[in-house]
Order: sequence, then C-alpha cells, then structure tokens
Amino acid sequence: TVRGLAALTLSLLGTEEARLRLEDLSGDDTEVHLYLERKMGVRRVSELAEQALATVRK
Repeated sequence: TVRGLAALTLSLLGTEEARLRLEDLSGDDTEVHLYLERKMGVRRVSELAEQALATVRK
C-alpha cells in the first residue's frame, strides 16, 4: 500500500528525482486496494507508477 501511495504522491512532485523513483516502481506488480474516483478498487503499483510517469513526462 505504501508503494502505491508513493506512486500517487510522486506524480504530484513532477521532478526528475520523482521520475526516477516512478521508473523503479513501474516493475512492481503488487496489488493495492485504493478508493479512487468514488469507488473502491484494486490496482497494481506498476499501473499507478506508469500513470504517474505519463503525468511527470508532460
């Protein structure tokens, strides 16, 4: 859960260091239970990291 939340938080920073950490997390297939977009769901850390990377790279 901590790594999943880290991916979400790193996306807000938008720094080069955040991008490097997100790349590390992009290989993590651990499932995380999160409440996002008004519903409970299961996401993989790698999925959250990839979405965050797309934000940081813009």
